[in-house]
Amino acid sequence: MTITVIPKKYTAADFKTEYESGGGSELDLTGMTITNVQSDIEANRPVAGMIAGDVFIATDTNKLWLYNGSEWEDCKPPSILYITNALFQEIPATGTCVSPACLNNGSTADYVRMDVVNEYAEVEFPELCVITQFRYNGYAGHNLTGRWKIQHWDVSTETWVDNTINLPTNKQVWTDWADLTKKHIVTNKIRFVATTLDTSTNESKCRQLEMRVVI
Repeated sequence: MTITVIPKKYTAADFKTEYESGGGSELDLTGMTITNVQSDIEANRPVAGMIAGDVFIATDTNKLWLYNGSEWEDCKPPSILYITNALFQEIPATGTCVSPACLNNGSTADYVRMDVVNEYAEVEFPELCVITQFRYNGYAGHNLTGRWKIQHWDVSTETWVDNTINLPTNKQVWTDWADLTKKHIVTNKIRFVATTLDTSTNESKCRQLEMRVVI
């Protein structure tokens, strides 16, 4: 069977009838709307009669446009940046620990505090970013017996993945820059998680976390 795309708006019932009458197997398209797909030069995008879901292919610019119900949106692929301190600090960290925003506020004057295993501070990036290295600043009273891990968000499976584990709590000094175990990852957020609490006060504290890219 040959399927020909024609400039027409299809409801699920229309498409089901034509598909099955042409020899196709039974389709279940409950609640689905097959909308209009058109192509022309970009200046000729329709200005009336569109519905949400309509697609326009610009033959002169090779752009794909999607109508969202009120305007055409350019369906360009997301930009991917190298992480910098400015990007890492742009959105205050959130999480389940005490004072999570202290993790990436650019200051070592205060700290995040975890007093329960698996508490975390989460940093979201404004764009998809490549990450390769990290360092962190700890707490003067630590016994160096606690452990952290860094997780990254897998954007394809939409799950948290352990990236770098068994990181020791440290004093109020910066660690050396170190490679992530899984580096050159593209992600839009990370978590800094307490996996073992420091025995000093049964709390783990971190004054700052930083990330960068080294090619």
